[in-house]
Amino acid sequence: MLPSWSGALGQLLSPGAGGQLLRSTAFFDGHAAACSATVLATWLMLGLVLCLAGSLRRRPTATVEDTAAQPAAHATV
Repeated sequence: MLPSWSGALGQLLSPGAGGQLLRSTAFFDGHAAACSATVLATWLMLGLVLCLAGSLRRRPTATVEDTAAQPAAHATV
């Protein structure tokens, strides 16, 4: 009951590509496994890029003046 294009889209997602790669290696000695391996490698690289981008986000850093002023501010309150 799904449209025909959904099968092709499913092969471009990681679960579909992983299943196809497993099927290709288990039953067909790795024939036609290159496309599935390429899809999985692309997802892996995308995940690594997103992890690196998340770690490079600018974090607020405290300066020396801020850390010196904080104890004085707490003492007056």
